[in-house]
Amino acid sequence: MNKILITLLLLISSLSYSQTFDLNSKNFKVGDIYISNPKIFFELAKKIIREESYSHMDSIVKFLLLNKNLVVEVGVHTDSRGSKSCSVVLEKIRSQSIVEYFINKGVNPKRLIAKGYSDTQLKITDKEISKLDTKIEKEKAHSTNRRTEFKIIRINK
Repeated sequence: MNKILITLLLLISSLSYSQTFDLNSKNFKVGDIYISNPKIFFELAKKIIREESYSHMDSIVKFLLLNKNLVVEVGVHTDSRGSKSCSVVLEKIRSQSIVEYFINKGVNPKRLIAKGYSDTQLKITDKEISKLDTKIEKEKAHSTNRRTEFKIIRINK
């Protein structure tokens, strides 16, 4: 029953945002979002991107270099646990760290906007998480909230 609940929560939460796209997409509109999968990992409580994320980040760079008309917001989100004031600052500098990585790989900085959301846009609320039975289910739900999104802000002609 709880597996069904988690699946439904994830499905509903994905529908509540703009349409998603993947790195092979060719058609876009303003507001479309790519949720990084696999996730981009950082050192604990730091802005340092872990090496295991480089390969996927390079795939995103390739996508951005092929689609030079897109202006993209790099949004980093966290779950609701932990200090709000610390997470706001940390998520902002983590998003800036991703932007710097992309710039160092050749993406025009005018096409990138860094944004730290902290826990202001949870995909699964704490109330919904509290209804889950097991610690594993709850952790999976919190993990869904910790994500990096790439949102199309503008499409240049």
